[in-house]
Amino acid sequence: TVRVQEFGGLSEVAAVFNDTTPEHKAASTYFAQSPKPNKVLIGQCLGNETYAVAYPKIALENSNFYGVMIVSDVQADILAIAALVEAENRLFGVSSLDPKTITSGDVSHIANKLKAANNNRTFCIYNTAAAPNFPEAAWFGLMLSKDAGSATWAYKNLNGVTADKLTTDNRTVLSANNANYYVSFGGVDIMLDGKTAKGEFIDVIMGLDWLTFNLQAKVANALLNSDKIPFTNAGIGVIESMVRNSLNEAAERNIIDATTIKVSVPDVRDVSVESRTARTLPNVKFEARLAGAIHKIVINGTVTV
Repeated sequence: TVRVQEFGGLSEVAAVFNDTTPEHKAASTYFAQSPKPNKVLIGQCLGNETYAVAYPKIALENSNFYGVMIVSDVQADILAIAALVEAENRLFGVSSLDPKTITSGDVSHIANKLKAANNNRTFCIYNTAAAPNFPEAAWFGLMLSKDAGSATWAYKNLNGVTADKLTTDNRTVLSANNANYYVSFGGVDIMLDGKTAKGEFIDVIMGLDWLTFNLQAKVANALLNSDKIPFTNAGIGVIESMVRNSLNEAAERNIIDATTIKVSVPDVRDVSVESRTARTLPNVKFEARLAGAIHKIVINGTVTV
């Protein structure tokens, strides 16, 4: 009857889920990463609930999570949760061993359906050992232990995940469907390409989520910790400072390029009477360019005698 429970390690999970259950197997892969994550939440469908019905109830009871995965490989379950997560500031990870995923022209597999739905907060992994290993759990376990947005999700080695041998054609089909895959590269097993189903890089989504939350928190703290922020240029300067501080922290995490940051706020004399009467500060704006990441390198050279 427990809707959702927090676990601090695999031994705690094992006390509730034995090692034959998918929950235990996913948690085992999740906690096997280095650095090791320090907790996981496991929610349940109670009675005859579908995942789509249970998920909002889980989030209502405990919303302290960012990465989401389910142990079902049923397409209807995956698509339903993907749609729910898409409306939130969270990430959803799935994996599939369906051989149709690497078949050119096939549109029946889950990677294609997630791409067709423009899911920007869902990533899909093709892996021939997906069912017992849950590579999405491993990827979450490694990447959610890092500062948000500070690391690309590509080129990462995962403990407990088996690399596939894929042809160039296989990789082309997977990339066309924005599906990620785990292969050997330079003698090391790594995940490629670090994208969501829509084609955005996962670190970009995660970094902008962090920036949004951090910016909101700083402005909220300024309001909460002041008796009053006056509607004067000095008061507007307080808000500008909070915005700049948040952007500078994002630059320190390599989410945005520090040299491109621009912040503008209105002069109080240009704010309408209506806005000042409503105590609403309009037209606080900023610009910045994503720091991005280098994934591929082109080197040209000439060697002569």
